[in-house]
Amino acid sequence: MRMRWRSLRALALCGVLAGVSACGRSTAPDGLPGPGPAIKIPLCVSNGQGPVMVGPIPSAVPGDRSRDYPWLASNLDLAAHGYVEEEYFVCGNATGGAYTTRLIVRRPRTAAAYNGTVLAEWLNVTLGYDLDALWQLSHEHIMKAGYVYVGISAQRSGIYDTPNGLQAWSPKRYAQLSIPQGSAMDGSFVFDPAAYDIYGQALRLLRQPGAVDPLGGLPVRWLVAAGASQSAGTITLYYDLFQRKDNVADGFLPFLLSLSSLMAALGYDQQVNIDVPTLTAAVGKPLFLVNTETDPSFAPAPDSDLFRLWETAGATHLDEQGVQSLRPLVLRDLGVDLTASDALCQYTPRSRIPFHQVLNAAMDRLLAWLQNGTPPPHGTPFQYDATGQLVRDGYGNVLGGIRLSQHAVATAVNRRDNSGGTGCNLEGQYQPFDAATLRRLYPTHDDYVSRVVQVTEQNLSDGYINDDDARATMAAAQSAAVPP
Repeated sequence: MRMRWRSLRALALCGVLAGVSACGRSTAPDGLPGPGPAIKIPLCVSNGQGPVMVGPIPSAVPGDRSRDYPWLASNLDLAAHGYVEEEYFVCGNATGGAYTTRLIVRRPRTAAAYNGTVLAEWLNVTLGYDLDALWQLSHEHIMKAGYVYVGISAQRSGIYDTPNGLQAWSPKRYAQLSIPQGSAMDGSFVFDPAAYDIYGQALRLLRQPGAVDPLGGLPVRWLVAAGASQSAGTITLYYDLFQRKDNVADGFLPFLLSLSSLMAALGYDQQVNIDVPTLTAAVGKPLFLVNTETDPSFAPAPDSDLFRLWETAGATHLDEQGVQSLRPLVLRDLGVDLTASDALCQYTPRSRIPFHQVLNAAMDRLLAWLQNGTPPPHGTPFQYDATGQLVRDGYGNVLGGIRLSQHAVATAVNRRDNSGGTGCNLEGQYQPFDAATLRRLYPTHDDYVSRVVQVTEQNLSDGYINDDDARATMAAAQSAAVPP
């Protein structure tokens, strides 16, 4: 794979993945608890024989002014879901020299609640800080289905960037973290020399822990390597170039991956189509790519025994679900409101198409693929005209793709393009239909509900959504004021 993403760091997009700029020095908002008792952070020391893990790292209450707690620690009641959140440090040797990095682990408390699968996300660093995109989008399903979630800090940017890299954000807690060549940021994301060794070694520690077991004794039956956007690029490179050597991951789940989303981040409106090449026949492990309308492929790699591509109509690279999940955490840890610059966009930003429902189904279909060799159903590709542009209906919604009821039984325009402030192109647009349009499309509430139920049941039958999300969709339709 020869995709070069190096220009991302030069965009001045400290907040592009959240649609706002978080580049300035930020402070904790008023009202946070004062510093608690001093916490002793254990030192990770490599024994020269392989990577070493220490932890769990003691933590103050999230929001404590000391910032002596895990970056973007969950604000959910994890205990009520039977989950725990813990942070660990890992040290060893990689390309270029010694390193120390961290993992954030969210796992079931008991084996009875565990489905045997670890989702190991290569944390995204486009913002200049670690972002757990998979968790932000799909945490409810992850916990309901019993997955272990692990976020791995593999890249220099997440540690060294200022003002919001780990060391700048909490110098005391993260002082010992280091990645070779990390003090000389060169604008590189995907081509971070030590990152692939670090990620692979972290995967092996999950599967074969030493004295410290971050999974609390839960055995790893299936290990899935995941990554979003820029990290989907690194995951795909890892698949092509390192998986055969490491041979640790069982399956791969990149999502939100294409050069179209890169061009949107750069502020260009035009669509860029790209085939995502993968050496699936040589690697021999399944790879499931899940994309949105922001990330189309005019000539995608064909589905095979080891490759699947799903494209979700109307969904965008950054959507309302992801931003609203992340918003309170960034407000707590940085004092920044991720929606503060919404008014700068030409259109109301962020699609309301629930991409996470398709992502939830994809992780379950990938698990079935691993368990019994049953490949996921084929997706439906987007439709293109003779010039290679996406075809749209009379309202502006795209044709083709996996069409959730929120798109097929439309009450709004949800599409990839927008302009204005930083990040608008990645968030796309949301334009609700007016009352007259809704009454013309759906003369009665029963008309609307019956169409939602029909589409939702078909998507459930096709395997594009799960039972829980289907029920939630139909319940939402019942309570919606459509038509007004």
